[in-house]
Amino acid sequence: MLFSIYLSPLSAQEELVKKEIQVSELLSSGDLYKEIRYHLNRSEDAPFSSEYEAAESQLLSLEELSAGKNPLNEARIHLELGYLYYFQQAYESSLHHFQLAGKEADCQNDQETYFHSLIGIATTMNNQSGSLQALAPLREAYQLSRESGSLEQRIEALNQLATIYMAVGELDSAHLYFDELLVLRRETEEPEVLVSELHHVGDLCLKQGAYDLAQQYLFEALEMASGLNNKLLRAALIADITDLFIQQKDWEKALRYAGEGIELSESMNLSHLTAQNYKNRGTAFEGQQNRPEALKAYRTALDFHITKLSDPTEENMLKIRIGKLLEAEADYTSAKKLLEEALQERLQWQDKLGMMELSINLGDLYLMENQYRKALNHLARAEELSQELKSQNGMAKTYALKSQTYAKLGNFKSAYEYHTLFKQMDDSLFNAEQTVIVQGLEEKYQAEQRENRNLELKAEVSENQRLLEQNKRDILEKNAQIYFLIGSVGLLILLFIVFRYGNRKRRELLQAQLETSEKEREAESLRSMISGEELERKRLARELHDGLGSHLASVKMLVEAIQNDIPEVKDSELHQKAERMLDEACQEIREISHNLMPGTISRYGLEQSIQDMCINLQQSTDLQISCMLHIDRDIDESTQVSMFRIVQELLRNTVKHAQAKELIVQVQTDPDQISLTVEDDGIGYQDSNDKSDGIGLMNVRSRVELLKGSLDIDSRPGKGTSIYICIPLLPEGE
Repeated sequence: MLFSIYLSPLSAQEELVKKEIQVSELLSSGDLYKEIRYHLNRSEDAPFSSEYEAAESQLLSLEELSAGKNPLNEARIHLELGYLYYFQQAYESSLHHFQLAGKEADCQNDQETYFHSLIGIATTMNNQSGSLQALAPLREAYQLSRESGSLEQRIEALNQLATIYMAVGELDSAHLYFDELLVLRRETEEPEVLVSELHHVGDLCLKQGAYDLAQQYLFEALEMASGLNNKLLRAALIADITDLFIQQKDWEKALRYAGEGIELSESMNLSHLTAQNYKNRGTAFEGQQNRPEALKAYRTALDFHITKLSDPTEENMLKIRIGKLLEAEADYTSAKKLLEEALQERLQWQDKLGMMELSINLGDLYLMENQYRKALNHLARAEELSQELKSQNGMAKTYALKSQTYAKLGNFKSAYEYHTLFKQMDDSLFNAEQTVIVQGLEEKYQAEQRENRNLELKAEVSENQRLLEQNKRDILEKNAQIYFLIGSVGLLILLFIVFRYGNRKRRELLQAQLETSEKEREAESLRSMISGEELERKRLARELHDGLGSHLASVKMLVEAIQNDIPEVKDSELHQKAERMLDEACQEIREISHNLMPGTISRYGLEQSIQDMCINLQQSTDLQISCMLHIDRDIDESTQVSMFRIVQELLRNTVKHAQAKELIVQVQTDPDQISLTVEDDGIGYQDSNDKSDGIGLMNVRSRVELLKGSLDIDSRPGKGTSIYICIPLLPEGE
């Protein structure tokens, strides 16, 4: 623990060095700030305790030991000294050490220590020289937290900024920062922390009189606390919501929430909140002029403070409230007792304003009970304090009561003197009031004058408008014929434009129809050409197979018969070569016939035909072919043949031009289309989508356009070629 190290006795140099090493390890462990918060929070109750004097002594020793040797540790020790002096309210020393910490941390690029030094500087400035001075370091800390991406630091900076802006009355800026803070809190997924933050924000808004904002934040927090079933948070929120409605003088709602708060806090034995709720209840009843119920609630709250709590200030305030209510109820004896107790407590605290007000109240009470000497004693103290505080209102009340008291005693000279003083003070107050009244009347007079002038101006404007309207009518009557002529000419021009536009549209439509017909004619011509080409391929395939193929088969049978008749021929090299050439010729005839008319399409379908084509091509070349086919729906025969021819042409182009080592063929069907991808690692070429292709690619484009498909070629020199084709398909069954 950091402070346990600091508070250990330093008896020798070796021990001091050992402590420095321990401190260095702790400072670099990341637990520094948690340790600081823990111990400094303890210091709030006793900021000048001997424990912290010892801590300060040893921190200063470590500062001296680290000076010039370990700047990083030195920065963090300055930071901790800053917090120690801050809680001891030694703001100049605190600010000095925070600034040193920031300077060292900035040089060492220690972002975390630099951030906390800025927060410390801002907090100290806020207490030392006012909230506005704290804004500059807080803005820098906020910007630093955004750059570092630290959510924890950003939340802390936003919280401080929003609080400062609230304190200086810039509610819009405060609201902006609070909203950003709450967004970040929601992202942390810690609902109870978010509820506490909303409560804090709502409480700040309440204290600054921003009641609408306070209501928004407090009720959102209450709803979340109810959802979490956290009774403690609910009880605290209900107490503040009650206070909110009291500030807005909405006594009915204040009483309702006070009752709910009492029930909840009593069920949890929360004496402090119970007392606060009873006090709020009394305030609400007092606002409704229901003094008996207000007295009952205040007395219950006072009883809680006397028996279960230790808050002298709240006790004193409750005694004064009860005393004034008893005075209003004419229970002067009880009122005097409580107010005398409250006065003695204010005397102990040297609260001069409270002493003055209580002395005036007690002087008035004793006067009403004909205890004139006691009345004069209290009024003498009230006179002295009101003069010291320069309270004109206090002096006026005191002089009036002293005048009445001396009159009751028969000392009419003193009564007259104090009555004169009262009249002078009352006139002074009256003059001040009259000045305000006169200013108000003058403002009303000026407003009335402005209103009269406005009425006159309105009358003039009305008359001018009447004359203007008359002129307009005259002009309209005179120009009616002109407008009619202009309208007629405009109509003629419009008809002419419509006629010309209609003619142009008709010509465009006719041209489009001609172009469509031309395209349909070209498509039909292309279909006829492809159909004729396929028929010619089938004819040639049959002739090769049935004609030349049959002749070659017969020749092969004769050669084999010669071998049987003349066994010696079998060993002849020429015979063997002739036999091989016959086999190759037969095989080539079969391949040509198959390429011209792939029978596997009708027998086995497109997938098997493309698969056989790839296998045959791989066996006859050095090309490594990866064939990935997935055809899982029916396709009409003409589309299958076209796809086969497209693949055939693309493979032929690859073998002929690409100089590729590897080739990938992918065919896949979807419900409404069939797609083909052919990729190779060949030499590629420029202008991959140029329409000036060779005959092979022209045939491919023609077939794709005929099938209303799309073709895209991606090729660069040395990077291979990728060809993507997509053909739309009719729904199955059509």
